[in-house]
Amino acid sequence: MAVASIGGSLTYDKALSALGSRREKKLGHNTWVCRRDDGDVAVMYHSTDIVTFHPDYSVTVCTGGWDTVTTRGRLNNILPDHSVYSVDRCGIIEDVEGTAYWLNSSVEIDSKGMITGQIPIFAEKLGTYLKKDFPTMAEAKQAIKDSSLDQMEKLWGKFRGDRVFLAHHCVETFLPLALASSKTGNEQWMKVIRSRLSSTREAA
Repeated sequence: MAVASIGGSLTYDKALSALGSRREKKLGHNTWVCRRDDGDVAVMYHSTDIVTFHPDYSVTVCTGGWDTVTTRGRLNNILPDHSVYSVDRCGIIEDVEGTAYWLNSSVEIDSKGMITGQIPIFAEKLGTYLKKDFPTMAEAKQAIKDSSLDQMEKLWGKFRGDRVFLAHHCVETFLPLALASSKTGNEQWMKVIRSRLSSTREAA
């Protein structure tokens, strides 16, 4: 994709500037930036507005159901502060703080680069395991901080295939458990982990 023709990543102002008085401008293969009648400016890939920049500087991301490698590549070029990728064939988008959300057919991003109207994946998965609701990352992380060592070990065991979310969002707490689970002699490692986590919690 050749978004480099207008300087790489896009914003509302940058897209308007690139358009000038035109209604649309080609960015690359099957990719156009287009002016809409309501004041929005969209990046259209094939027939889908995959990114729509709004006058209030919020952004709508839409795959149109085409969550493909090329679509994700274009989104990463247009919005480099929002990493877009796939895990187990499920599309994921991160906000400017690195919090991961499902890349649903439509994702709303506010003017500060934060994803709105969705529960973070980590908070959703933690809520499933603990049978509680955690609408925000702050609430989910607080639940981790309030957990005992035994509870954290049980949670680590439950997460299994989803441990990447624990390691990513609560690295200080769960990295020792991640290291231990990849070694033999887990009992010896668990003693080290308990000692480290106990001292960390006492210091906090």
